[in-house]
Amino acid sequence: MKNFCKDVYHFSTVAEAITYFKNHKKNPDLIPDVVFIDINLQAETGWEFIDHYEELSPELAKETHIYMLSASLSNADVVKAKQYPFVKGFLNKPLSKENLTQIFAS
Repeated sequence: MKNFCKDVYHFSTVAEAITYFKNHKKNPDLIPDVVFIDINLQAETGWEFIDHYEELSPELAKETHIYMLSASLSNADVVKAKQYPFVKGFLNKPLSKENLTQIFAS
């Protein structure tokens, strides 16, 4: 898994992540290719990020592939995630080396 990506960004809140996207929306080099978002965040939910991203996505210089993460896979959450074209998968935590290899190979 050596060198599987160039940069890794970590955001503690939905607002922080969305602000980053807003500040760099016209620069495709600074927009992440992939985002992993936990459904259950401390103060917010991953769905709140998805809603904000969906509003902002038409302004972005490129699309980000989003993967939803959860400790317990709820069928309702999987069905809901499939409604968003930019959500490319729903993964069980913890992420495995195989998950990452598949995602970055495609």
